[in-house]
Amino acid sequence: MSNTTTVSPYETSVGAVSAGAAIVRWLRADTQEDQQIRERLEEERRRERLGPARPAGELFTGESEVSLASARLHMRDLESLVRSAEALGYRVEPLVRPTKPLFRQSQVLLKSASGDRLAVERSTDGLLAVHAKEGDSIQRLVRHNQSSRAAGHFRSRGMDLRTKVLPHGEAEIEATELGRTKIRAQILRDGSAQLDVDNMAGRTCEDLVRGTAEAMGAKVVSMSPKAAYFQLPGEPARVKVRG
Repeated sequence: MSNTTTVSPYETSVGAVSAGAAIVRWLRADTQEDQQIRERLEEERRRERLGPARPAGELFTGESEVSLASARLHMRDLESLVRSAEALGYRVEPLVRPTKPLFRQSQVLLKSASGDRLAVERSTDGLLAVHAKEGDSIQRLVRHNQSSRAAGHFRSRGMDLRTKVLPHGEAEIEATELGRTKIRAQILRDGSAQLDVDNMAGRTCEDLVRGTAEAMGAKVVSMSPKAAYFQLPGEPARVKVRG
């Protein structure tokens, strides 16, 4: 056995970021004010381009900012996050006068058939932040995205996959390579993941874990080597025997 690792897609935890008043109003809007709010967002974008840059989660509104369920992510891939939202039943709310292609926009608004809303924002450093009425909506989106990206990464390596849904909505992906090396990714409820690698020694194991985290748009939080990490190629497994 080789390595157990925790990775997280969050730069800040859910609830730690604030969003501008226009985003808050859109998230809480019913129907009739939607177009006016989207126009307001476009005006804010124009004013932002003319003024100093602001980090994700702090939209210029000319009004005091209001906190809501938000999270700033390590992710930069807007398309991947939007595709996950679409898989969960959300659709993109088009801007009235878009000036950029969808995945180059600084904000994307999403709404489900049930009326649940998400806003995804790209900061000047390229990182993404997600805003919603409830933290559960953000975690559900991130959890789906991390599961999809982990599975896609393992498939790209030619690994055989087995997936299952665990209690409370968690997901487990078990990937096997060459019938021997095994990595188990458990995607937790909040979207963070625990990776467990078997039958791989030394830096190869560490490289596999870091490559998986990078493919998921996440960062390694902790890494604990297991016995086989220190095992040389061809060396028999070390077994501790009690006398």
